[in-house]
Amino acid sequence: MLQVKDFNALISCCNQNGGLYHLKRQKGMNTLQIILDIECRGIARYGKGFVVASNEEGIILLDESLNVVNFSHAGKGLDLHGIAISGDFAYLAETKLNCIGIYDLSNGLNRVDEICFSSNRATDICHINDIFIEENSLFVSMFHLPGQFNIGGGVVEYSLKKKKVKNVLYEGISQPHSVMLYKNDLYFCNSEEFSVRKENNILFKCLGYTRGLAVQNETVLIGQSITRHINKLLEKHPNISSDCGVYLLNMNNKLSTFVPIPSLEIYGIIFI
Repeated sequence: MLQVKDFNALISCCNQNGGLYHLKRQKGMNTLQIILDIECRGIARYGKGFVVASNEEGIILLDESLNVVNFSHAGKGLDLHGIAISGDFAYLAETKLNCIGIYDLSNGLNRVDEICFSSNRATDICHINDIFIEENSLFVSMFHLPGQFNIGGGVVEYSLKKKKVKNVLYEGISQPHSVMLYKNDLYFCNSEEFSVRKENNILFKCLGYTRGLAVQNETVLIGQSITRHINKLLEKHPNISSDCGVYLLNMNNKLSTFVPIPSLEIYGIIFI
């Protein structure tokens, strides 16, 4: 029997039919409410509220009641992806520039610094997507490691103190997203393989493109998007799901259920 405890989560959806949704599970029942009817990507907690990255709109601040309290068009059009918060600063993946832009949330949402993984600022080479900060370490998932275009995607650990890549944690993986650290274990979506990894182990596998990941005790939320490159992926998968939504997984008994989301692509998920 599936056992998933009550929770509240925010789910961002990108590109066509994008939006920000509030998913609530209570006594085994799921309710879904749309919060923002715009294209949304990375989402992170900031104080009592939240920060949302939108490639169409820029940076959006929400209060604890999920009302918009501030926004900036900074970063708009830079193919924004994931976001992470450290103090009053937002680290935002500017995929088009192969950089992570650093924005001061307490001072006009201005861009104040950057971390770049390539000197090429005209072409998306690395496809940096998601970011997670733990103390002085910045964990980054990307499709191509710097200078190693032909070996597939990877996850790197970047030292915020020394301002350089500290470790290449994984390489040769298939379009990784949603990197995060929880209780000292590293999790990420191995998206093109339709799976989620916990360190070196496959935690979850489904029939669609995995992106968007949140872990809370034994409960894991995993986003599944409608696949854009079906013919290519059918070369490695016997069949593919045409559904967009979120899996609710109990890590202990390994049972899951699926909650449809009225969009095409999930990007980020956080518990609130």
